[in-house]
Amino acid sequence: MKNGTKHIGTTSFEMQKEGTPAARAKTMETMHYQLQGMKAMLPHLKSESQFYVQVLKAPIFDKNVPNTFERIQGYLAQLTQWQEELNTLSHHIVVQEQELGAVCPKADESLWTVRKREHLALVRSYEILQKKLNGLKSELFQFIEGRLRV
Repeated sequence: MKNGTKHIGTTSFEMQKEGTPAARAKTMETMHYQLQGMKAMLPHLKSESQFYVQVLKAPIFDKNVPNTFERIQGYLAQLTQWQEELNTLSHHIVVQEQELGAVCPKADESLWTVRKREHLALVRSYEILQKKLNGLKSELFQFIEGRLRV
């Protein structure tokens, strides 16, 4: 954190009190673009997880390798839970968009602070969800590598 700036991905906005409506308007614009970026990525993340579910359900694994069925079931359960978390995040993004649209740059400081904190929490949740999928992908590739039928 430098000069009161909180970095989120590749964008940032001031976390200290914005004294002018113009500064708040700029922050609102940044928050809006971040929400739009996350919202645009959700379908891609969902289709990617669905692809892994299809791979795990396909009859491509060698049945002679111990614990294959149990591991597949475990990965399917993790992907199902991940997809539920994605659906929850998607809902929260829509709610945040609506609430952000209802806040004007001249809103009182307490409401403004609440909206910024909620936005930061939402961004963190999105980043955590992405990291979970990346970790799960890595595990899946390692698992699949030695268990494909020849």
